[in-house]
Amino acid sequence: LHNFLSLGGGGGGDTTPPTVTATSPADGATGVAVGSDVTATFSEPMDAATVPGAMTLTAGGASVPADGTYDAATRRGPPTPRG
Repeated sequence: LHNFLSLGGGGGGDTTPPTVTATSPADGATGVAVGSDVTATFSEPMDAATVPGAMTLTAGGASVPADGTYDAATRRGPPTPRG
């Protein structure tokens, strides 16, 4: 299982985009059940209002738009595939 997260959007101020510092399940994990929760931890705080709609999950070369909630205290966002 390969899960990658891309972030879109932007704005003024901070010009260094956040990066994903950890994922669950881990990149390359095998035996992960379909429907398992996916979590991404970001390198810096983000504006929670901009996270939904700014995430994309990629698996097997196919990109799937994703929504999710963002927890500012943990800097985690669980992306959920749209559709």
